[in-house]
Amino acid sequence: MAAILVLLIEIAIAAFVHDALVRPYLGDSLAVVLVYLALRAATQLGVRWSAATAFAVACAIEFGQLFHAADMLGLGHCRVARVVLGTGFDAADFLAYAGGGVTVIIVEAALRRRARHCDKHARNFRKNVHIRHRSGCLPLRNWNPASTTPLHSRWGPY
Repeated sequence: MAAILVLLIEIAIAAFVHDALVRPYLGDSLAVVLVYLALRAATQLGVRWSAATAFAVACAIEFGQLFHAADMLGLGHCRVARVVLGTGFDAADFLAYAGGGVTVIIVEAALRRRARHCDKHARNFRKNVHIRHRSGCLPLRNWNPASTTPLHSRWGPY
């Protein structure tokens, strides 16, 4: 889903933005993010390997622009190939690609940190939730549905 959203943003930038900052640099950064998301969806590569591979793909395409790869492949007349492979080499694009890769790693680290935080609270909640049992309360981890009545916690019934 995120890859589709980034692709739509990339298409919107290509179609409607004609400036000297957003289209060349933000667009290039988002291209790395798009390749990263596609790799994560299609492979079992980890975050760092996917980010490094996405950066390498972007760099390879940029070097292809230096040597006019679209023309060498006989795709110079195809507009889609010219958009995907690019037409002009710019060394500053490597900084944009690196920015996209670093952004991916930072966002993934933040998401992981948040997930660990939420898991910790979920574990604490599960420890505090008990099931009413014939002989008293059992923690949820020892729950046996055949011998219980409705769920409650130490703060009252749900």
